[in-house]
Amino acid sequence: MKRILVKAIALATIALCGTASQAGDSLRINNLNNISQSDFHSIANDLTATLGFKPLTPTTTLGPLGFDIGAAVSSTTLSNKAAFQHATTSGDSPYSSVPVGMLRVEKGLLFGIDVGAEYGKVPNSNVTVSGASIRYALLDGNIALPTIGIRASYTQMAGVDQMKFSTSGADISISKGFLMATPYAGIGVIRGIASAQNIPTLEDEKVSHRHLFAGVDVNLGLINFDVEADQEGNTNSLSAKVGFRF
Repeated sequence: MKRILVKAIALATIALCGTASQAGDSLRINNLNNISQSDFHSIANDLTATLGFKPLTPTTTLGPLGFDIGAAVSSTTLSNKAAFQHATTSGDSPYSSVPVGMLRVEKGLLFGIDVGAEYGKVPNSNVTVSGASIRYALLDGNIALPTIGIRASYTQMAGVDQMKFSTSGADISISKGFLMATPYAGIGVIRGIASAQNIPTLEDEKVSHRHLFAGVDVNLGLINFDVEADQEGNTNSLSAKVGFRF
């Protein structure tokens, strides 16, 4: 059974990368001088969905001795590929679905609080992202009851000289363990702020999306994996993570 589940997550990760990445695809944002305000708004919308925080963990608290460490990949379908085409060097072919590879760590603290950090990069791009989160258990579950928690998150893009971009988010989620598997789901809001650097023709853009997510975490003792689907506004993401949770 363990081998089957490990193979399943490996195949899911490969599938995400395969569907998101085509030969020659890239996301090098380096031509904002020639885009319209409408394009800049569209880019802010898609970056909010692509680089915004994705939980990739159940609501279940880790406790003061607990850790969740893993490598993850997400794939987000762009709603406005043409805007990115305008914002990149001529000849580049922007991704239709943007993959982001990430390293994730979460640490349990006292009083039902968990904190997390992440670092990621979009392949073939000048886009990197780092982020942090803090979650508090409103109800710490047990055999009979689920765990309910609230979370605040923040991510920030780096590597793009012509643009500053960040997101902030808040959500409430619920999870309940059944043997090795812990399904979870939640709802929240995510806000993105984009600011062009030294380009007076572009004003700042602020966008907000409803964030829906659901996933399942499977802990096999020596290995832990998680798969998740997110909807940020009208944009969909799929993610998978492999690591250790104890």
